[in-house]
Amino acid sequence: MEIRPATLIDITNILLMLGEMQQEMSETLDEVHWPKVSHIALDCINRGLVLAAHTDEGDFAGSVGGVLGPEWYSEQPVLSDYWFYVRKDFRASPAGFKLMKAFKALSIELNVPLRVGHTLGKDLERMDKFYGKLGFERTGTIFRKAS
Repeated sequence: MEIRPATLIDITNILLMLGEMQQEMSETLDEVHWPKVSHIALDCINRGLVLAAHTDEGDFAGSVGGVLGPEWYSEQPVLSDYWFYVRKDFRASPAGFKLMKAFKALSIELNVPLRVGHTLGKDLERMDKFYGKLGFERTGTIFRKAS
């Protein structure tokens, strides 16, 4: 499994992957505005804040993409994830673990804290364990109520 910075060549795979993510989480997501998603993904790639996982055979396994900016109450920049997704066929592989380790390394390279979360989906306990194994501490919870 190779983890590398995404390039513009990866944009099609990333958008297709984000479509898979949206379909998997469709009951918890607002309607996706694909022009906005495309613009943000391209901007993140150009800023060097997107990583892509490829198998040794060249298959696109997943990606993590983020933004660099402060929390609303601070001036301290933080690397935060916009998305982190491993395609279903590759979830038994080391893709997710390697992607997040590389994202942590990117935050160290940028000399900023890293904030990640899982706000979509139903497998919250598994994701809590995943992030815990990587040394993250839980710092909150998000609640949502339909109008």
